[in-house]
Formats: sequence, C-alpha cells, structure tokens
Amino acid sequence: MHALADGVSGVSGVYAYGSSSVFPKNGWNGSNYWVDVVFSLAATGNVDTTSPSVSISSPVANATVNGTASVTASASDNVAVTKVEFYVNGVLQATDTASPYTFSWNTIAVANGSFNLTAKAYDAAGNVGLSNAVVVLVNNQILDTVAPVVSSFTMPATATSLSVPVSSFTATDAVGVTGYLITESSTAPAASSSGWSATVPSSFTFSSAGSTTVYAWAKDIAGNVSSARSATVTITLPDKTAPVVNSFTMPATSTSLSVPVSSFTATDAVGVTGYLITESSTVPAASASGWSATVPSIFTFSGAGSTTVYAWAKDAAGNISSSRTAAIIITLTGTSPLTVYDALDALQIAVGMAVPNPDQLTRLDVAPYIDGVSQPDGKIDISDVIVILNKLTGKVAM
Repeated sequence: MHALADGVSGVSGVYAYGSSSVFPKNGWNGSNYWVDVVFSLAATGNVDTTSPSVSISSPVANATVNGTASVTASASDNVAVTKVEFYVNGVLQATDTASPYTFSWNTIAVANGSFNLTAKAYDAAGNVGLSNAVVVLVNNQILDTVAPVVSSFTMPATATSLSVPVSSFTATDAVGVTGYLITESSTAPAASSSGWSATVPSSFTFSSAGSTTVYAWAKDIAGNVSSARSATVTITLPDKTAPVVNSFTMPATSTSLSVPVSSFTATDAVGVTGYLITESSTVPAASASGWSATVPSIFTFSGAGSTTVYAWAKDAAGNISSSRTAAIIITLTGTSPLTVYDALDALQIAVGMAVPNPDQLTRLDVAPYIDGVSQPDGKIDISDVIVILNKLTGKVAM
C-alpha cells in the first residue's frame, strides 16, 4: 500500500493519525476513503510569478572603457534576488550572488570597438529579469612591439662629393613609420637619437672620402627601430691641390743652347703627371704642348745670352704648380763672323718680311749691347740690326 502522490487520485489505504489539518484530513482511527485531489504544495494565490528587476548601473551608456573595467548591476525582487548574471554581447561573463552585484571585465582581451552590456537577475521561484543593454566603447592603447621594415635603400656606387643623393629609401610599419635615419655606424640608433627625419632624406653627407658603407633605419611611434639596410659608396673628391716643384736647377753658364737639367723634382697629393720647362713666366695650360710624363733631362734654349727658365708640374686633375726658376747665361762659341748679309737678314726679320730659323735666332739676336756685352733678348728687331751694323763698321767689338 502506497500513499498517493500530490495531485493524484485513487484508493487510499492510508490512515490518518493525530489531529493535523493537512492531508489526509480524517481524524485518528478513521476508516478508508476514496481519496481525491485535495491539496497542493503552494496554496492558490501564494505562487511567486514576479520577475526581479535589474539594470546596469556602471559604466553608463556610451562610456569609454579600457583596461580592467568594473561592471555593476542594481537588482531587486519582491522576495529575494538569488543571483545576477553579466553578459557582454550576449555571452555570459560572470555570476554574482550577493549585492553589490559586480564583475571585473578585462577589456584588453577584446578588440577596440562597441560592446553591449546586459544583466539577468534570478529569484528562488526561477523568475528571470533582463536589463536593458548599455552600449560602451572599448578603447585600449594597442601595444606595438613590431618594428618597421626597411624594404629598399640604394645610393650611387660612386660619387665625387661628400654629399650624395639617396636613390631610394622605403619602409613600412603595421601602424606607421614616423622616422628615417641614415648612419655610417652599423649600431642600431635609439629612437630618441638626433638626426631622425619625419620624411625620407634626399641626400646624405659623408664624413670623408673613400669607400664607406652607410645604414638606413626606420622607426615607429612606439619607438621600435627597424633592422638596417646598407649601401656602399666610393667617394673620390675632385683634386684641387696643385703639385709643388721642390727643386729645379740648371748650370749657371753654358756654351750651347741645349743645356742639361741638374735637378727637377715635384710632389702632389695624388700624383705628378707632367713636367714642363719654359722661357716664359706665364703659367702654361695643362693641355699645352711640351709637357713630359717624366722629368726632362735637357732643355734647348731659343737663343744665347742671359735667360731665366721656369719649371712647372701638373697632376691628373689639371692643377698646375707654381714655378721654380733657374737663370743661365749662354755664350755660344765657334760661330762664323757676322756679315752685311746678316744685317740684311736681321732687317727683313725685324720688319716682318722674313721668319727667323733657329740658327738666325742664335746669330742675329745680339741686342741689347750693354757695357761691351751682348745681351740677347729672345727676339730680332731693329736694335739687333743696329748692333750688327756697328760691329761691321768697327764701332763695337763682339
């Protein structure tokens, strides 16, 4: 024999003992009855059907949050709130069973943007209350640990100036490149170092000539510095320094127009490429005829007499040295006596009717005649004609 369950009717063999007013209602020592449904665990009118009320109290709508944000809900019920659940975009995040109802939201774990916060409140009868959604904006500073990448860097292989143009310099970064730098050191520069440029440099000035490797760097706003790309440039500066003639000597006297060179030395920062001896003090052009790649061993004068000659040196860049000089007196011997024909030749040369040959330049250049000594001046003019005629007439002795 079994007692009937709540709400089930049927034959009952259950005896009631005592004076309790609850089922079964018969008094003590009563007889058996057909038992109909006569009770429920909750009396009609006492069933809890009221849902709790709940709302998100913090943060407020449209607030900006970051890091760990505290989310708080206010909840109440006609009987009692048993728990509050917190949701972010409909996904359960936490449950709190005691007021104040709160949870700590790690916003760093989500992407920046808008999110809906909601809460559910429960009571003992299983009633559920749902809050209105509160929209908040997550805005965490993104921790950038990725350095930029220098994708290209080129410069001319050779240059003739310390200031060399940059052919190409490009760099990329996940967030953005904020600085460009070129150095002669392979050591990575600090993001705070001087010299960084917000734009790509158009040129770079080297510290010295020669073959030098330079390094291109890029940085971002977080201070990350890229690895370097390199370029090697060989700089040859234009040679603007002239050679120096250190020594130049010739015999003080000679009896021949061809006179040996006693010494002729010159030096240059790069190298001497030419040597020249002239009877003119005018600086010769680097392209003038007569330059010799080696030191001349002899020089042929244009005429006898007292003459000053000038020694010059040049380099590959065309720089011409200052001169060193040597004075020489040439007295020719064994020449045939002057004749009236020599006077006539000298006159024709002096007035431009004839061009002297080397022998005539030597024989007929006898003026000026000073203190009984002929002082050839390298040209044949009327004064030479007069001296020759005076010689022929015995007025002067030569």
